Amino acid sequence: MVNSSLDNVNELLRLVYGDKSRLKDIKRRLENGQVLYNSDDNYLQQLVNQHSGEIQKRIGSTYLKPKPKHEPTPKSSNKMVKPTTILFSISVVAVTAIALLFFIPIIQPYIT
Repeated sequence: MVNSSLDNVNELLRLVYGDKSRLKDIKRRLENGQVLYNSDDNYLQQLVNQHSGEIQKRIGSTYLKPKPKHEPTPKSSNKMVKPTTILFSISVVAVTAIALLFFIPIIQPYIT
């Protein structure tokens, strides 16, 4: 059995695929019996095709659940940064500061 558009939107929201606000708007319009814009219908079909292996297919009132590949994990804001990245950032700031200290006296007569 083929999933309805509303089933597909619910699955995409559940799987956290696509633009959440756009999918919620599509869901609202489908629930209200409104016709989807062509762009939204194309967007929905593209997402369904892209994630077809992960979208659960409905049979009656039950779902056939595919084996999950992996659970999406939220991105952590406290990632470890490589020391070389920190050193590079510090050296860029230091070089910029030295360059400004050197060039300000040279260009000051032209600014004022």
